[in-house]
Amino acid sequence: MFTMRLNRFSACGLHLVISASIAITVLIAMKLVWYPDPYFGAIEAGRLILILVAVDVVMGPLITLIVFDLKKPELKRDLLIVVFLQLAALVYGMYAVFIARPVYAVFNVDRFDVVVASEIDPAELKKAQRAEYRSLPWWGPQIIAAKLPENKKELEMILFSAAQGEADVYHLPKYYVPYADMMGMARSKARPLAILREKSGGAALVDKFIDQNRHPELHLGFLPLRGRKNDYAVVLELSTGKVAGYLLIDPY
Repeated sequence: MFTMRLNRFSACGLHLVISASIAITVLIAMKLVWYPDPYFGAIEAGRLILILVAVDVVMGPLITLIVFDLKKPELKRDLLIVVFLQLAALVYGMYAVFIARPVYAVFNVDRFDVVVASEIDPAELKKAQRAEYRSLPWWGPQIIAAKLPENKKELEMILFSAAQGEADVYHLPKYYVPYADMMGMARSKARPLAILREKSGGAALVDKFIDQNRHPELHLGFLPLRGRKNDYAVVLELSTGKVAGYLLIDPY
């Protein structure tokens, strides 16, 4: 009865509603788990997700609009093919977003660097000194640190590799340590929030952060968070070096 009332336009509309609902659910989960702020903006994940939505939400309903005809004896087969193609596109898109997900914010020397899953060579994971860094986190990015080697030859190799645009220390799990081990250094490198106030719109963002977090400004500092696309400021508690939050301000 319900099927008989459908035409190609109503079928397309129904397919669009279902596709959009699934896509929104998936995107919310991805945003909350894999791409929480500020990582979403730091690596410009919006472009990847926009492609995923465009392909999945547009492709299926559009094909349904083209193929839907109740007079066709093979209609069910065609619709099953459409659903299969759409699911395949969704799975592939989610995989692309998964391997591009941020896995670490790595403190090293005087800043944090965002590292995405695809930037870490699986062979390098096996060289990690600590067991927890021999596999990548699945449930959101972690704050860790990378400790430069004391061996001069190793250090020169890392510097040369980074200068060539290849792996830097924050890409090498061999040098990963818990952030707690390096909080003292991070605290000593932190710069006053007054510097951020000089940026466009910075004063309002700093004031809002202080109001929301109830930390006196003199007890806070910041270090840059360098992303693949955009840079932000990591706010630190100067007494401990713990991360207090993030400010969407260019720190340089």
